[in-house]
Amino acid sequence: MIRGPDRASVPRVEPLRPAQIDVGVAVLLAVVGAGEFLAAGYERSLVGVAGFLVATAGVAFARRFPLLVSPWIACVYALTALVGFDVSEPPAWIPLLGFAFFATGVYARPERWPLGLVSVAAAFAVMYAALARLTDFDPSLLFGLALTLGPWGLGLALRRALERERQLGAAAERARLEVAFARERAVRRERERVAAELHDVLAHALGAMVVQTSAARDVVRAGADDAARTLTGVAEAGRDALAETAALVRALREGHPSESEAAMGVEGQRPVRWRDALLPATFGVVATAEILSNDYGAITVGLSAYWLTCLALVTRRALPLATPLAVTAILVGSGLVGFDSYEAAASIPVSGLAYFAAGRHSARLAWGFAAVVASAASIIATEGLSPDALLLLVFVFAPWGIGVALRTSLARARGHAVEAERARLEAAAEAERATAAERRRIARELHDLLASSLSVMVVQASLACELVRADPGRAEAAVAEVERAGRAALERTGSFQRLIREGVVGTHPQHGTADLPGLVAEYERAGLAVELEGAELERVPAGVDASVYRIVQEALTNALKHAPGSHVRIRLTRSASGVEVEVVNSAPADERRARVPSGHGLTGLRERVGLYGGWLDARPTADGGFLLAASMPVMGER
Repeated sequence: MIRGPDRASVPRVEPLRPAQIDVGVAVLLAVVGAGEFLAAGYERSLVGVAGFLVATAGVAFARRFPLLVSPWIACVYALTALVGFDVSEPPAWIPLLGFAFFATGVYARPERWPLGLVSVAAAFAVMYAALARLTDFDPSLLFGLALTLGPWGLGLALRRALERERQLGAAAERARLEVAFARERAVRRERERVAAELHDVLAHALGAMVVQTSAARDVVRAGADDAARTLTGVAEAGRDALAETAALVRALREGHPSESEAAMGVEGQRPVRWRDALLPATFGVVATAEILSNDYGAITVGLSAYWLTCLALVTRRALPLATPLAVTAILVGSGLVGFDSYEAAASIPVSGLAYFAAGRHSARLAWGFAAVVASAASIIATEGLSPDALLLLVFVFAPWGIGVALRTSLARARGHAVEAERARLEAAAEAERATAAERRRIARELHDLLASSLSVMVVQASLACELVRADPGRAEAAVAEVERAGRAALERTGSFQRLIREGVVGTHPQHGTADLPGLVAEYERAGLAVELEGAELERVPAGVDASVYRIVQEALTNALKHAPGSHVRIRLTRSASGVEVEVVNSAPADERRARVPSGHGLTGLRERVGLYGGWLDARPTADGGFLLAASMPVMGER
């Protein structure tokens, strides 16, 4: 047999902690930026590298101090310009600042978004003032707002989506745990309800029967007529109690109709909405104002290009793969006819929204990535590998990556919501199944514990009523048997109520085949002639052994109900494959004897035998008697 490597010898790979990820991002930005500074040969490049490295150090603490990271980097940016380095030249500052604003949105708590907006606005004011006063660069207000508010807004949206995912994930976990506890709670409620009903239905009736029987025993010899009337009342009360027991057993088995569950709504895909045009229209107005207020040349081409891109952005939800390709093609194509679209700051939000849509709304990650790569290739083909072109690539892949992250988070959130709803429905179904199973189990136990005693009481009370004048001695013995059975039934009822409330119904010690002689003696005293064959069964599981006892008990009870005074033959057989039980009673010895109402014993026996993979046969015999036979498989040898 081929054995796998020892678990102890396999090194455990620890996941990266958030602090390690932040440090890794800071190091990556520092290395890329420093390399660009040194390779470009800017004046006082060492001063610029030092300022850039100090600024990137704040990225490592962005998760801990999200509201301070943007002002920190903006202040270092301004101080670097103050000591004589032209911060407007290196493009590396732009992704660093964009990441700082994004970190403020994604790491700050959503409810603190006003403070986040103040932090971003303060950083923007510091940067704008530094560029306007300490460099020869003329900063664009629109470009600055796109660089600050855009990443911050994307970060805030991603943080809200992650928070919703976390909340729904916690709700789904609670719902999964709810499934585990639903069964226990449902069973406990059902036990309490049945215990209360059992006391109301049976305890008073049994108590009244015992009291009436004691009174009848005292007057059997003194007054036959009074004793007969009393015993008739005992028999009627016993019939009522037995009928109430049968009704309770039937109610337990049938249960209560459950309320219909509400169907879980499924939200379909929505078409293009008029609200999808609001943001592109805003971009179009801003772009128009920028083009008309600046001397870019070819104004008509520029306006046409930007409004075409805005029109393409309207379909970003319905056509997420085509949108970035269309926007890039329009912006690149306008450059071929005399208008450099990427010179205007309006190109940043237009392009960013298109690439964000490819990640956010595309169901196929590979196709979305291919569309973004095709857009980036077209930009490089027209702009070349200049620093400005590389900077444009940041605005291509960063929005797409954020869109993918947002889509993934929202998809997981929807999955958690569906899982929570499914778990809730499963909990309700599990509770219903558990309640039904507990009702059936209690019904079996209730019938097994009380039906025989009540049947004995009714039959013996009827017998005593008939013999009270002709044979007072036998009548007195019958009354004593009624009282004994009544007190036993009353005691069993109290014990059964305690077992139900304590949740141990069916777990307490059960009768088995070893108790059959005592059971046979009890029914012989009640007037049956019983013949028992093969009472000792070897190596039988406890559940099967208890089931054999219950089958024999039910057969004797039915014989006492429907054929009082008959002869009953019980035969138990242990074979290599299982256990067989056969109980046959003859026709009733006295047709005039009062019969006892039937219950639900055979239904309970079929359920019990079915639990062990056996079968049950119950049918009348040719001579007017009744046959009850069962077989249950037993694994293993004898």
